[in-house]
Amino acid sequence: SIGKTIEGRDIFAVEISSPSRLRPDGTPKKTAYHEFNMHAREWLTSAVGQYYADSLVKAYRSKDPRVTAILDNTVIALVPVVNPDGYVHTWTTDRMWRKNRRNNGNGTFGVDLNRNFPIYWGKEGASDDPASDNFYGAHPASEPETRAIMKYYSSLKNKITALEVHTCAQFIGYPFGGTAQLPPQPALNNFKTIATKMADTVAKGGGKEYSVVNLYNDVIPFTGLSIDYFYKPDNSTRAVYSLGFEFRRGDNE
Repeated sequence: SIGKTIEGRDIFAVEISSPSRLRPDGTPKKTAYHEFNMHAREWLTSAVGQYYADSLVKAYRSKDPRVTAILDNTVIALVPVVNPDGYVHTWTTDRMWRKNRRNNGNGTFGVDLNRNFPIYWGKEGASDDPASDNFYGAHPASEPETRAIMKYYSSLKNKITALEVHTCAQFIGYPFGGTAQLPPQPALNNFKTIATKMADTVAKGGGKEYSVVNLYNDVIPFTGLSIDYFYKPDNSTRAVYSLGFEFRRGDNE
């Protein structure tokens, strides 16, 4: 467990790699971070996260050469359900619930965890209305779930990528969500290259085309986002390639 929710549930993380903490060349392994089910109603994301973890383990045990090479060089860190309270609430009470389950004290519940990170917090693309699905919370990182993710992410060594998974806008987005400013070069071109390769891989595998977008300029402003925070946590000079992966809608939607 990496922390507790507002209702006291555990938030679990899984780390998958080969037994050695070092790469074959003797250097420390890199870390690729993934998170799922921050928005409670997005059930598909946690299912994919668990399937992904299971597939990596099975492929490694069967000596798949590509997966073996990845896990010999990389630690895959996953949080399958960022928002357990909200997830449970979608099963017991309200299928379309999005936020966590904080009692806001005025008859409303919940903070949008993906508007609660301490970067570009409280600006456009989020709401100060506690009844809104996009309510950003009382202050930056007000929620225990947000703080648990921040603390865990900070603890990971040699981070190179961070992937935040949602449904269902069918795009792969890169920072920033909270400002029209773009990442500097060469990071911007690298973001576009990585996202385009992801989109091409998805298209080859499933025949669906994913757009590659800058969140603020190509979609809408999103403030207080985890991927903005992951890109440069604590305003550090060491950037991480953080992307938002929005799964597609169903074929009948």
